[in-house]
Amino acid sequence: MAHGDCQTAGRRLGLLVALVLAWPPPAAAAQGYELLSAAREAARTDRNAASARLFGQYLAANPGDRRLVLREYADQLIYSGRPERGLPLLEELLSWDLSTDERRQAQQSYALALLWSDQHRQALAAYDRLLTQDPANEDARLNRIRALQWTGRPDRAREGLEGLSPQLRASSRAVEIMREIRRDARPRIGVTVQRMSQADGLALRSVRIEHNFFPRSGATRVGAFYEHRDFRDDGRTIRVHSPGVTASLRPSDALQLNGSIAAEPQRGSGVRRTQLVYEAAAAILPSDRLRFDFVTARRSLDNFRSLQQGLLTHHYFASADYWPSPMLKLTLRGELTDFSDGNERRWIQAEAERRVSRHPNIFVGARATSFSFERQLDHGYFNPNRFRSAEITARGWAQIASGTWLELAAGTGPERSNPGGIKLAYWGRGKISHAINEDLEVSLRAERLSSSGVTGTGFSRNVVSASIEFRW
Repeated sequence: MAHGDCQTAGRRLGLLVALVLAWPPPAAAAQGYELLSAAREAARTDRNAASARLFGQYLAANPGDRRLVLREYADQLIYSGRPERGLPLLEELLSWDLSTDERRQAQQSYALALLWSDQHRQALAAYDRLLTQDPANEDARLNRIRALQWTGRPDRAREGLEGLSPQLRASSRAVEIMREIRRDARPRIGVTVQRMSQADGLALRSVRIEHNFFPRSGATRVGAFYEHRDFRDDGRTIRVHSPGVTASLRPSDALQLNGSIAAEPQRGSGVRRTQLVYEAAAAILPSDRLRFDFVTARRSLDNFRSLQQGLLTHHYFASADYWPSPMLKLTLRGELTDFSDGNERRWIQAEAERRVSRHPNIFVGARATSFSFERQLDHGYFNPNRFRSAEITARGWAQIASGTWLELAAGTGPERSNPGGIKLAYWGRGKISHAINEDLEVSLRAERLSSSGVTGTGFSRNVVSASIEFRW
């Protein structure tokens, strides 16, 4: 055999050996097929978390089949409540050379992942692109309306529903969205009773009645309220009556306006005066990832000595929220407060919070707070020269039964005031609410606050309240 023929035969033999070695043994191939079949079967029976896990195992064992199953895997992550994990997979898929039908399916999954990961503005844009390519896409049209509703624009969502064809408007999904919009826009009246006890002996009992109307399908709110508060301290009583009006308006996708104004007649223990209090707030919402809030307010204080002296505070507050990802929020807050006794407080807070679960909704975070006063006075409110605190926080909510929701929040960490020293502070809140029917909801709430920085008086507090709300 010639030398060249020997080389050719050797190369062919080497290639054959490589193919044999690379070919999966029957057991491995069968195992891969079983994983893929099990993943698809779990998807067909709506066991989405199990399906996503099986698809993940299949991809780990068969990375060469990534294109074959990547969209299925991303879909199961979305349907199992982890849409933010499906987004990068779909972005990778959309970067490939796809057929027209494959690209449309991937775009539809991508838009849904944006919608369910609270990126509603981006979801709107994604659904607009889909509808430009395929105006008859009913799923995209209905999900676009849902995105408008969740963006805080029920007025635009209702317009979208009314623009649907009669057949699509009669579909179960369209009927459900319209039912939610109409329910949320129904007038409602609520009553809340509350009791507060403080470590220094101060007790507060209050009743608040509020009635709200919701024009523009709920994008606007106007209401009136009356609140009666009894402050009791060592046999003395001051009663504060607060009739007022409140309103909110969503003039555009990027702007939310809120405001309230009330008179506060104050009577008892040598006090007889009427104060005017108000709050005006604007939220600027340029994108899914940014939010800016600005508040100016005039308020009375909730301690006996400050009420006796008729003290008021003027607040100038600003905050910025940034979401670098759907699961992480960074916040910076600052406030300048002028007291009518001539004092001034400068307050700043930084917070980072991460969502760790969507079902149930659970968040954990860390928060640092600092404030200082211009002067130290003895006028009832918490007035150290300087205050610093650092705390870890956790909060969450979940539906625990049909129509019943539980909300919990807590925080703890060291705080230091000068004068006052250092201590380990904590706070905790809990609320349970139950919808008796579509018209009537009741709730109970309790909280314990040991943090001087949270209560604003320097004393720990216990608060319990009960509410009832009726839609008509």
